[in-house]
Amino acid sequence: MNNNPEADGLGYVSIPALLQYIESAERYGLARWEMLVAAGLNKDVLENKAQRISGSALQEMLRFIIPKSGDPLFGLHTAQTIAPSSYSVLGYIAMNAANIGEAMGKIQQYEKLVGDMGLSSIIQRDDKTELHWHCRFKDPLVKTHLIDNVLASWVTYTRWLCDSAQAPHAVMIEHPAPKSDKLIQAYQQLFGCTIHFNQRYSALIVTREILELPLKHADKLLLKTLEQHASQQLSELDDDLSFSERVRHSMAFLLPTGVPRKEKIAQYLNVSERTLQRRLHEEGSSYQQILDKLRCTLAQQYLHNPAISTEDICQQLGFQELRSYHRFFKKMFAMTPGQYKKHHKL
Repeated sequence: MNNNPEADGLGYVSIPALLQYIESAERYGLARWEMLVAAGLNKDVLENKAQRISGSALQEMLRFIIPKSGDPLFGLHTAQTIAPSSYSVLGYIAMNAANIGEAMGKIQQYEKLVGDMGLSSIIQRDDKTELHWHCRFKDPLVKTHLIDNVLASWVTYTRWLCDSAQAPHAVMIEHPAPKSDKLIQAYQQLFGCTIHFNQRYSALIVTREILELPLKHADKLLLKTLEQHASQQLSELDDDLSFSERVRHSMAFLLPTGVPRKEKIAQYLNVSERTLQRRLHEEGSSYQQILDKLRCTLAQQYLHNPAISTEDICQQLGFQELRSYHRFFKKMFAMTPGQYKKHHKL
């Protein structure tokens, strides 16, 4: 077993999330032991629900499972086994949110507890909200089924949370449509809305009415307790990171709401502002250096995604005005965002 889950560049996955695929495959007659062998995992790995496995192990398991299942929509159908426990503590946090909109925000905040096979982001466009999922995997077979599973699981779990069969306004999917009309109908039947295949990104598009749907298990006090527990778990996940990396992760989470001040980052990491500055100095870094580098990295990533507008990028980077974003970009890259896109033929 890979002792460093993130060393292969494919991130990691929690055991509860892995079990969703294993239990689905068992319905097709596959034995649990042979799936573990295919992934290079020992038989005891599933006993510790706090364990994480490498993304490469998940990839090898899915490469084995998907052809063996004989189901071209394995990822889509795996969403039928979704349960609160599949998302670790995030599942219970979402369950106790006040409405769908709040639950969506919790996904972005705590998804690392489930794994980092991909990254979710929320983008507001007029009266519609888009919940994107950017898959980390490149293998075409694995990526296709992971995207299907994540989007379908979000919808299936949301319907259970609000005890409603409400459908998204639309669904965007990166991979091409299946060749069979029957398979396309399976997508439409599950999502209950228009499906756009072969898109530049994968996302659920929902209306304000859906975001405001109340959840049947909402409990504000329990939600607070669960979030405290989740924050502790996130902190433990970051224990093997340098302090500078932990600061960067905190900034990345807080940035879309505006530039996080030093005292806010310190509070988030449970240290004093003075300790924050001292520890960064000891690592040869600073708050401003980390912020500038993070913004540069994110700006480049967003510019490579044509689905994200200039206004969206400005917001995600914590700028209040477009001119501030353009001024920063030109200072860091010696060209405007538009020139950057032309130079890279985006």
